[in-house]
Amino acid sequence: MTTTPAAGQSASAWALHQLLDLISRRVVDAGDRLPPERELAASLGVSRSSVREAISALVTLGVLEARHGAGVFVTALEPTGLLAGLAPVMGLIADRHDAAVTRLLAQIEGAAAARAAARGDAAGLAGLEQALSELRMALGEPVPRGSGQEFNKMIARLSEDRFHRAVARLADDPVAEGMIAVLRGAREEHALEAVEVEAHQRLVEAIRRGEPDEARTLASALALAEHPPVGEAAPDRAPTASRLALRGPATTGEAAQAEPFAHPAWFRDAKLGLLVHWGVYTIPGWAPLPDPAVGHRADEVPVHYFAEWYQASAAAPGTPTARHHQQVYGGRPYASFRPAFESAVATWSPDGWADLFAASGARYVVMVAKHHDGYALWPSRVRHPREEGWRSARDVVGELADAVRARGLRYGVFYSSGADWSFGALPPGRPADAATTRPTGSEYARYVEAHWRELITTYRPDGVWNDTGYPAEGDARRMLELYRAEVPDGVVADRFRTSGPGGSVRPERVPGEPWESVRPLGVSFGWNRAETAEWVMSGAELVQLLLEVVAGDGNLLLGVAPDDRGRLPAAQEAALRYLGTWLAEHGDAVFGSRPWGPGEVSTRQGERVWSVVREGVVHLFVEGASPEVEVPGRWLAGCSAQLLDGTPIAVAGSGDGVVLSGLPAGSEESPVRHLIVRTPESND
Repeated sequence: MTTTPAAGQSASAWALHQLLDLISRRVVDAGDRLPPERELAASLGVSRSSVREAISALVTLGVLEARHGAGVFVTALEPTGLLAGLAPVMGLIADRHDAAVTRLLAQIEGAAAARAAARGDAAGLAGLEQALSELRMALGEPVPRGSGQEFNKMIARLSEDRFHRAVARLADDPVAEGMIAVLRGAREEHALEAVEVEAHQRLVEAIRRGEPDEARTLASALALAEHPPVGEAAPDRAPTASRLALRGPATTGEAAQAEPFAHPAWFRDAKLGLLVHWGVYTIPGWAPLPDPAVGHRADEVPVHYFAEWYQASAAAPGTPTARHHQQVYGGRPYASFRPAFESAVATWSPDGWADLFAASGARYVVMVAKHHDGYALWPSRVRHPREEGWRSARDVVGELADAVRARGLRYGVFYSSGADWSFGALPPGRPADAATTRPTGSEYARYVEAHWRELITTYRPDGVWNDTGYPAEGDARRMLELYRAEVPDGVVADRFRTSGPGGSVRPERVPGEPWESVRPLGVSFGWNRAETAEWVMSGAELVQLLLEVVAGDGNLLLGVAPDDRGRLPAAQEAALRYLGTWLAEHGDAVFGSRPWGPGEVSTRQGERVWSVVREGVVHLFVEGASPEVEVPGRWLAGCSAQLLDGTPIAVAGSGDGVVLSGLPAGSEESPVRHLIVRTPESND
């Protein structure tokens, strides 16, 4: 960064340049108060009047907000809140702060695309399709030599501008449409970089599918690629992930380039985590149980069978929960359950939870800091604009973090960004309705992002788990960049639905990529008083589930559900302690392992076999009680095997498989037989 104005640059432009740099580098962030004009003038070496002119321009842009008697504050930049008459200040910006114009254009076009996708206006897509067709023709025209070349470039640029203004029209945002015209007009003297028309097609498809986050990413990447600042090449302006998004699916080499943050080794080795749901919803703590004879549609499961969705289920007419709520509670407001929950919080002990979690063998714990009802489990300093004080006075998030970390476990936070029923959005009757009942607008986006900043900077979580997407008007990528800067070895779950900044954990198995299986110990993630022990997985079932996931190169995140007094139900506690006891004996083969051979196969007798390797030692886990099993395939040919106590197990070829004989019977204490395998290479 230069420390004095460039030759010919006005002091006001210099001051504006420096203020924008301070904001972009987050030296002063959204909600922060700017230093007084006197201090800024002294630090920048310009007059107070120059500082005042720069601040006025940024207030006009909506980057700053002047509050009478309180000072000037940084705002969350929201394109719809910017003044349409941007042209008067463009001369101040375009000459000496070219990069800021590009970033502003990318933000505005990205936000407009996200709103267009969120609106789901199928009829309005015709105008966008027409603009795409015109752009395709313009970019596809051959460029003749001589003066005709400039003419064709002009046609391409105008077609490009019409396309992006059509996106803003589809978003029903005339302010953004006007600003796109002004900002792109300010760049007319700069070359328009050639961008594949397929990138625009992908943007249209994302809008048609109703995927705001993908639409935002693609539109922002297009702006950065099309209008690189003067002196910079287009590929170097856009982040790697954005460049790849323009070109479509990445190859293996490109995917590695797109993820500058290597996935943390601690998470790949941890294998087992616990996800804790505890909130106001645990006071009614009820959901109907599935009837296997009747079955259910997948899109009904969370509303009808997940107790943490109690507020939504009770608000959906005709559901079992709505009938239960009327019969038991007389239809009282959901917020009336808050005092009982806060009484439970007052007597809660984080040490009891932490002791049990450590005894289970888990290596990390994830706390639901805010679920869809919007109640925050920490004393947030962020004001709720709709429901004052809808948060816990006691720091449940922070106290549990201290307790589990004191026992050597990692700690993460789970936060519902996309859904928050406390903002007046009607709770959906079905998960399929969730997209149309989420809160929208810049107010909610600022609230979510302020919450995330607070969670990240206060607790420095080892991982962040999101749910139900991210506000269309927000910037998930920017938030994740903050997290990566604060916690370089942190893990990011893939429910932010954004392309950057890489290193995300998938919720489903993807070969060669980190993934995590998330499921509750019972039917519901939140405590359901209707669930009896028969609905909770046994300890033996947990062992088998863990091996199934680990042999597939994944992690298992188990949902535990404290009750309305903050206690783990007896059946859940017993299953966790069983798992911990088993891991105390066999965990060395589980933690830090990777799949070996096929990972999982079924024997001819129908029993499963899981194979993993850790530090060069191959481990085989055989389900069932049969003393002899036939394993298909020749992957065990030439191997020898023994039990942990050294007892040899016969390994003999048989047709197209291998027979293991001399196996001990399974027992209640050990639902699988654990073998150590010596391969032909290790036998040598």
